[in-house]
Amino acid sequence: IAALQKAATRGDPAAMADMAFLSRYCRGGVKYDPQRIYEYSRKSAKAGNAFGMSGLAYCYMQGCGVDADGQEAYRWAKKSADRVLRSAALPSS
Repeated sequence: IAALQKAATRGDPAAMADMAFLSRYCRGGVKYDPQRIYEYSRKSAKAGNAFGMSGLAYCYMQGCGVDADGQEAYRWAKKSADRVLRSAALPSS
């Protein structure tokens, strides 16, 4: 967890999405912190991480660290799904 936290602090999008997930579900000794969940999810999503986008959609849907907003939740959930579908459609090398 310490290495993951360090990577998230450095701005690694995947690490931020993972830390948000761990905080959301109180896993690995990480405490539930709605504001941290939102901030990590937002930063990860803005960096283009699909898991971060999904986490941000959750935040907007549930009002986790931010005011609930169904339209924003939908927008980020769609962006996440589109990102996953695009990456799945890429030919493997």
